[in-house]
Amino acid sequence: MQLLRCLYADVLKTKRTAFMWLHLLAPLLYSAVCLLYFHARELDGAHIYELFMTPLAIALPFVVALVCGLTVSQEERAGHFQNIVGAPLPKLIPYFSKMTFLILLNGVSIFLAIGLLSLGFLLSNAELPLLPFLIGGAWLVATSVVLYFFYFFVSCLFGIGASALFGVAGLLMTALMGTGLGDAWWQYNPWAWEQRNDLQKASCVTKLYSTIILNLCTELICTGTLWI
Repeated sequence: MQLLRCLYADVLKTKRTAFMWLHLLAPLLYSAVCLLYFHARELDGAHIYELFMTPLAIALPFVVALVCGLTVSQEERAGHFQNIVGAPLPKLIPYFSKMTFLILLNGVSIFLAIGLLSLGFLLSNAELPLLPFLIGGAWLVATSVVLYFFYFFVSCLFGIGASALFGVAGLLMTALMGTGLGDAWWQYNPWAWEQRNDLQKASCVTKLYSTIILNLCTELICTGTLWI
């Protein structure tokens, strides 16, 4: 209940700001540019998917870094983080509220862009396989969670400038991980996951980290049993 109240407060604080408009206008502009590009060319569904999703995946680290930096900057100007540090709640609740709010906005923006692209094809009487785009969008949202936690932490420690700098580095790393340079170790690098957005590779990451988490839980249980 406290998390929902904090989440509602975050919505009220940003609903009349440029922060909210950024998440609505950016997918609109991106989809419009893509539709103009696709309209002048005859492409199959696989090429459309690649041309639409790849720039999204590459730009995502920088966008996440910028959004986290703006959010932290807003909290600093509003009261020097008193809404997070001085709140009469467990300190993790406002923090997770911010993370949940930003991740939800990210999902809305990505699926809004996909929906506008699908609407454009529908209005032009062209076929577009929607399911791969929905799966790819869900994969982008899921893999961005780690990035949000990282960039928000960097923004809190060093400010928006450092976050933007790390965002540019993440953008370059994501672009490189989409080439042959990332084939050997992409599953260990969160900045590479956005680029590897097909089901087989997503399953590989899920199995890898599920095994790691399972092993950690087993070790913790064994250690606790020994202490008991």
